[in-house]
Amino acid sequence: MSQVLNAVTTAVRSLRRMPLLTGGAIATLSVAIGLNLAVFGLMHRALLSAPARVAEPDRVFTLSFGPPGETSPRSYLTSTSYVAFQAVRQGSAALASTAAFQRNAATLFCR
Repeated sequence: MSQVLNAVTTAVRSLRRMPLLTGGAIATLSVAIGLNLAVFGLMHRALLSAPARVAEPDRVFTLSFGPPGETSPRSYLTSTSYVAFQAVRQGSAALASTAAFQRNAATLFCR
């Protein structure tokens, strides 16, 4: 225990001798930790948490369309028409609400 106490007192003495270096290191660590928390907070909100306007996120599910009798996910349609979406929206009393989304692909060229 005395060795640990000696090491801590030696470290504190050496940090007192160089106040600019100590202050710079503390400031750098403070800024880095703050930025890290901010970025991870934004990423958590954008990617991991439930959508903002969903009251009960545990009851959200994805509806996929496929040919009759097929159970393989490979046979499901990746997109459908707006008419089919409207038919699902108007024809289902079991769903509280429906929503649709569209994925767009973009290619970014860098020179």
